[in-house]
Amino acid sequence: MKRAGLVLIATFFLASCEVEGPGEEDYGYNHALVMIDGGKLQFREDCLVCHRTAEYEDGEEERPKFRYAGTVWNVSEGVPDSGVRILLLSADDADTIVLTTDRYGNIYTDSLLTTARYKAVMECGTESRVMEYEAYYGGCNDCHRPGGKVGRVLSCN
Repeated sequence: MKRAGLVLIATFFLASCEVEGPGEEDYGYNHALVMIDGGKLQFREDCLVCHRTAEYEDGEEERPKFRYAGTVWNVSEGVPDSGVRILLLSADDADTIVLTTDRYGNIYTDSLLTTARYKAVMECGTESRVMEYEAYYGGCNDCHRPGGKVGRVLSCN
């Protein structure tokens, strides 16, 4: 497997998840994380800033809780990349969570691995990108965004 720095996360941002649109708030799938402006990637927040806990209103779940979440990009085209498989592997190799990016390029789950520390593998066609280091926090875009700890986005290209 090809190795690349696919380090998945460390700290939290203390900003609001709401993105103000023209006169209204945007609560779509990419509301807090990314926006595409003139073909350029613009990252906002780590998903877990808002999705560390569930939020309910009138007994209905308004915002789900995630333990691991992030976005994969097709950098050459400047758009989210759907259908990419991400494997989260517990540090003791006892279990694996397999996630596939949705049409917005997002992965998310409330499932939990058997260990706090884990590694991730991103399957890119016939090659794989493996995290160099173990992570302990599941908000991928905390590190994987321009200005983040790793400074580059999750991408197969």
